[in-house]
Amino acid sequence: MRREALRAETFKVGHHGQANALDEELLGAVAPKYAIISASSDRRYESAAPGVLSMLHAYGTKTYFTDVPDVPPYTDGLMPHAGVAFAVAPDGSMSVALASEGEIVFGIIYHPYTEELYCAEAGKGAYKNGVPIHVSPVKELSHSLIAVGTSPYYHEYAADNFAVFQKIFLQCEDIRRSGSAAFDLAHVAEGSTEAYFERNLKIWDYAAGLLLIREAGGDVTDYEGNPIRLTSTINNIVADNGHLGEEIRAIINE
Repeated sequence: MRREALRAETFKVGHHGQANALDEELLGAVAPKYAIISASSDRRYESAAPGVLSMLHAYGTKTYFTDVPDVPPYTDGLMPHAGVAFAVAPDGSMSVALASEGEIVFGIIYHPYTEELYCAEAGKGAYKNGVPIHVSPVKELSHSLIAVGTSPYYHEYAADNFAVFQKIFLQCEDIRRSGSAAFDLAHVAEGSTEAYFERNLKIWDYAAGLLLIREAGGDVTDYEGNPIRLTSTINNIVADNGHLGEEIRAIINE
């Protein structure tokens, strides 16, 4: 597998060198209207994903950093997935989302080593390498693969988290953990897994995946079943194919 991560040509479909017209049209239309909002000015996102960021900048997107005084007074923006995880994890993904008036309107998740590109625009469906994707039709938890996140930065929740994992494991077909929230969400959107849940996810972890799953026919809520709002930067997430969320939330809240 090639390890040159996130080059500009990653936005091409398949191995035929044909540009994905959907991606180019969408980026050309929306990129100049928004900004990249990065959590840190140490530029680690630029070093982790130089091709993608250069391409976005070429389409007219500007970059601002929340720890320096040039951030504009609005919340719309492109929200990068945690660059540190991408930089050090062999299966790390890059996730970017556009938000407008409190709603995600465009999202991209890219896995550099498998060259899987997920893309969604509000109201226009979800795609993987240009091909439409849909959530799994499985309705029984006992026949389902469930992805979990361990909330690795919150060790105080370890006992509660792993108690829930055991309950889910004993009732589902099997559980999975990739270490990348973005990729786990993408897998729910494409139907590879039936659901994913994790406590205390940051908005840049789940924003693009939230739109992907909704556009693919699934559902994303908090642990109480409420729709995810962008008014909070941290949320407990249950993402599912539209059939298992209620049952999973019930197990979590036992």
